[in-house]
Amino acid sequence: MDPEKKIVSILIIALLLLNISQIVSSDSGKIRVVGSSEVSAPAVSSAGGTAKGVLTRIEIAVIEGNGDVYVSTSSLTELDMQATAKIAAQVACELLGLNLSNYDFLIKVKSESIIVGGPSAGAIMTIGIISALTGWNIREDVLMTGTINPDGSIGPVGGIPEKIEAAAQQGVKTFLVPLGQTIVIRYEVVKKKVGPFIFTEVKPVKVDLVEYAKEKWGITVIEVADIREAASIFFNRTFEVQVVKEPKYRELTREIFSEVALELINKAEAMENDVRVNIEEGDLSLDTKNQLLSFLDEKATENLDRAKRVSDSMPYVAASLAFRALVVLQYVDNILSYRESGLGEIAERVMGVLEKASKLVETGIVDSPMDVELVMAAEYRLEKAKEKFIKANETADVYEKAYLLAYSEQQAYASMTWLNLTEKFSEGRELQLDYVRKIANDYLLAARNSWSYAYTLMSESNMYLEEVDRAEKAFAKARDAFDKGYYLLSCTYAIEALVDSELALNKIHLQAVQRDITEVFVEKAREKAVYSLSIAQNFTTPILASSYMELADYEEDYEVKLRLYKLSSYYSKLALQLSRIKTFKNTNIVKQEKEKKEIEVVKEGNTPDYTPYLLALITVLVAVVFIYVIISKRIRKSPSRATIYI
Repeated sequence: MDPEKKIVSILIIALLLLNISQIVSSDSGKIRVVGSSEVSAPAVSSAGGTAKGVLTRIEIAVIEGNGDVYVSTSSLTELDMQATAKIAAQVACELLGLNLSNYDFLIKVKSESIIVGGPSAGAIMTIGIISALTGWNIREDVLMTGTINPDGSIGPVGGIPEKIEAAAQQGVKTFLVPLGQTIVIRYEVVKKKVGPFIFTEVKPVKVDLVEYAKEKWGITVIEVADIREAASIFFNRTFEVQVVKEPKYRELTREIFSEVALELINKAEAMENDVRVNIEEGDLSLDTKNQLLSFLDEKATENLDRAKRVSDSMPYVAASLAFRALVVLQYVDNILSYRESGLGEIAERVMGVLEKASKLVETGIVDSPMDVELVMAAEYRLEKAKEKFIKANETADVYEKAYLLAYSEQQAYASMTWLNLTEKFSEGRELQLDYVRKIANDYLLAARNSWSYAYTLMSESNMYLEEVDRAEKAFAKARDAFDKGYYLLSCTYAIEALVDSELALNKIHLQAVQRDITEVFVEKAREKAVYSLSIAQNFTTPILASSYMELADYEEDYEVKLRLYKLSSYYSKLALQLSRIKTFKNTNIVKQEKEKKEIEVVKEGNTPDYTPYLLALITVLVAVVFIYVIISKRIRKSPSRATIYI
């Protein structure tokens, strides 16, 4: 073979090797499809000025990724579609026990209607995502309408009769609707002739969709409360959770609560005696003394007595009642002090308590798994104490200021009480908190999605809900804590935002239905809380979840109970996640970290990365060939003595 052809061949081989090396090095960038599905979503088109039911197609593809959700529409779409899709993906993964951050979701909505309502497609979109993740077939004779909420519940929608009619035209036999929406209001135009005049009147008429749909289209209408019930019907699978009627608390949890309760009860008893003496000996009118003593009896002594009565059976409730008594006692004491020297000295004293608590929290050592929740409880109470102190400085009302300062001071003391419990569980170990950062980031994203979703639905409902405002503020605090590196505190505020968002969605649901289903909400929330707590207790001691569960069972107000059960559910989940934090002995932390990093480098991709060496070898080969070509050309141009003949 001609030398030049050999050289060209070598160069081509080198270039091929270079391309192969690039393919090998970018192998990790390949898209891996997990699954795909298609679902029909009932919607209402307002084209032409009349409401008409239509079916939109939603195509879903799930690939390996990082938890991102992408939505594409082939028609005009309301702004809430993105938030709806994110919540749907989150709920689907939670139902299946999958990690959302391991997948990306590609969702395409195709419709001939001018506007596609995003929220009402949320529940059916969740079913489609479940199918894409699992490969399960979706029943073609079943359709559903309803929003999807972060806790998996299905929220209310409008235009249900029109949607059922559109479903009937496609041969659907079963139609699922949100809880409480089998009864809807339709408006009929009634014309009445009186003499030569015709009067038109619009009358609201209640329609039972179960009877209406069965008689007119032969469709069975079923109410579903959450996505678990809906998925059972769509996939012909059982998604029933194990029914746990009553919570069983760990003995260690009882011991912790009992210790806190005893400390607060003893403190309240001592303070009550001092305050009563100050009232009796104070330079006050008889009428003022009687008013203060009566106030103490009603607000402090009553709570303290109840705390003593339930201290054995419900120790956290006892601690909570004793805390309420302490706040009232401190408030009365502040009022007495104000009469003598004003509130300036009180504010300085509270500031000193806050500084002391802050220093203890900042220097606190988390050296055992049990410490994590105790520190989280201490941080959260300290932040609440600071918030009350700021509000106290902003108000001009003397009595409100005195109360806020009282609450701030006692909450700061409570923070130190929780923090001091960490000394009981000291194990001399250092926790690796990188995992906590990841958990906090996940909760932060979930809180943002939930708040934006609740805000959108509130706007559409023409309602103002203080829960949405609270959720926004809690999310802002969660983000601020995360940015400052307070990941445990960030989790608590994110959970607060999630719960407030869900409560707002519950209120929107209550307004939309024709009957009061608050009791059903509470019942469902309790079932979930008890089940979540029982699961968490198999692996850890969920202190905070247990506290909210016990307090929820004690409270009577439905709204308060609903909030506490939701908090318990979220903290059970968080406790389970925190139980997976890895621990290292103090003496081997650095060594084990180095070994861990070296092992991870070798394991990545299952094989060592030889790409840099291959590229270097190819570069050298190309350089050698290039030099060879240059030298060869020069040799040919110069006369060679060996070839001269005389």
